[in-house]
Amino acid sequence: MQARPNVALIVETAVVYGRQILHGISRYLRAHGGWSVFLDERELLSPPPDWLLDWDGDGVICRPTTPELATALRQRGLAVVDLNDRYGYLGTPRFASDMPAIGHMAAEHLLERGFHNLAYCGFSGEAWSEDRLRGVQATVRSRGTLCGVFDSPWAGLRQHVWQEERDCICEGCKRCLDL
Repeated sequence: MQARPNVALIVETAVVYGRQILHGISRYLRAHGGWSVFLDERELLSPPPDWLLDWDGDGVICRPTTPELATALRQRGLAVVDLNDRYGYLGTPRFASDMPAIGHMAAEHLLERGFHNLAYCGFSGEAWSEDRLRGVQATVRSRGTLCGVFDSPWAGLRQHVWQEERDCICEGCKRCLDL
């Protein structure tokens, strides 16, 4: 009898996105069975646990994958499913949302409702946000005007200065309306 694969789930449980990933994995396991899983509960942007590189398992489903971690896990010979949305493709199998399509759908929704001057609010230095912006830009290019882009630095869920950012967005909107 073959042993069940031993899989570590390194996915944040502090935000809904990570919990939905875990829900999908649990649905798969109920339907197909056969894994022994270890869940390391964590917050968004927490570094991978120290024990991971010494862990005697078969595979890792990992959301906080960094380029360095992806290389180290490959060198260990562990099967890896990368869920990161910060760095793009890291040379391992990857599961990700289609960010340009999300940007396209958002812009399309607003254009269909008669809005023609659009602005984009995103997070600077985040690959997923930049990809969404590309989807918005491609959609708006022939049918409207992208009159502003506001990039907020992403420092985590608890680090935002919401009032200051709102004031900056309002100033940008005023300039946009003066077009």
